[in-house]
Amino acid sequence: MAGQVSVDWPTCDEDGCIGIRLDAGGKCLAHAGNEERDAALGQVAQTGKIDARGVTISNTLLKRILDGAPRDSNGYVVATEAQFTEATFQGYAGFIVTTFQDGAWFVGATFQDR
Repeated sequence: MAGQVSVDWPTCDEDGCIGIRLDAGGKCLAHAGNEERDAALGQVAQTGKIDARGVTISNTLLKRILDGAPRDSNGYVVATEAQFTEATFQGYAGFIVTTFQDGAWFVGATFQDR
C-alpha cells in the first residue's frame, strides 16, 4: 500500500492504524474505550510521559492529554518525555505553555492545521 509506514512499536488493532497500542486492550489512545484511555491518561498525569507515536490526535484528544499532564508552579504543562513520532495532529497543535524536560519527538509527524 502506498504511503504505509513501517514502525517499531506494537500497533493498534484498528485496521490501518499505526498508533502505539496501550498497555490495556489492543487499541491506541484515539481508538481505545473510555476506561482504557482514562487509565493511560492517568499514567501521563503520574509520570509526565506522553507516548502517542503514530496516533491520530484530534483537538479533543490533545486537550485531554495536556489537561491531565502534570503542571509546574506557573501552571505550564510539564512533559518529562513526549513521543509524537508519526502522529497526525488533526487540528491546531498548541504546545505554547508546555515544558518538555527530557525531549520531544515529532519525527514524521503530520500537522493538518498550524
